[in-house]
Amino acid sequence: MTIAVGFRCLDGVVISTDSQYTLDIAKGRGQKIFPILTNGHYALTIGGAGASDQIKWTVAEIERSLAKEIGARRTTSEEIREVVEAVLQRSYAAHVDTAPEDERVWLEYGLLIGVWTAHERTVLFKSARTIVTEVAYPNHVGLGIGSYLTDFVLAALFDKSWKLYVDEAASVSAYIVTAAKDHVEGCGGDTFVRILDDEGHDVRVGPDEVNNAVEYYKGLFMWTSSMRKFLSRGFNTADIDMVPFANILRDQVVKFRELQDRQRSLSDQRIAEHGKKPIT
Repeated sequence: MTIAVGFRCLDGVVISTDSQYTLDIAKGRGQKIFPILTNGHYALTIGGAGASDQIKWTVAEIERSLAKEIGARRTTSEEIREVVEAVLQRSYAAHVDTAPEDERVWLEYGLLIGVWTAHERTVLFKSARTIVTEVAYPNHVGLGIGSYLTDFVLAALFDKSWKLYVDEAASVSAYIVTAAKDHVEGCGGDTFVRILDDEGHDVRVGPDEVNNAVEYYKGLFMWTSSMRKFLSRGFNTADIDMVPFANILRDQVVKFRELQDRQRSLSDQRIAEHGKKPIT
């Protein structure tokens, strides 16, 4: 069932996935995050974990249903949630629940749905079979076989009550998904991260930004873990000098920020060239 991670942030929604599809012993790679770009009134970014064909069919059906039932008019996240839930009910009734019992495990799937509306800005929903609920507290959620790593990593880095900005969430979610690929059977392929910001823009985080984030967090854990020597009884606490560690961490933060700022400026340029502004 692989992994999908979602964050409801102060300034948008972040969704991250791997790209491995698994069916019994067969494995492949493909898209697992799908944007439904803004028409000025609403936009969605949808990520999934589970049966790839079901996810693709459901996303296409959600887009068709939104165009038919809402079209180019003002709407609410609740109305969109109802449309998505109705599509899930049709999907499970037609493709999952009618299958032989021993095949259903390969047809199950879950979705993370980032929704933007011109009035409410961004909201994050998750699905459990045919039920769609809002992600409120804690403000992150994981789906799939590797999702337990989400809580493990975040507990080591953040207080559960903290709400992140999209840049923070994009970086840590890239690390979580990559860690799942390294340590959880069934997760693999590339790491994909998308942001649905409070202006209704869907932004794909580039592979260089993903790699920068992963290397930053690997370095962070490596240097902090090296301080474990201070716990040894053979180490005199009077000799503890934190300055070298502080300098290393500072240099890593500066380097990471410079790299991400360079990549983000390219993303901002793409938005300026191709993004659609909301209708007010």
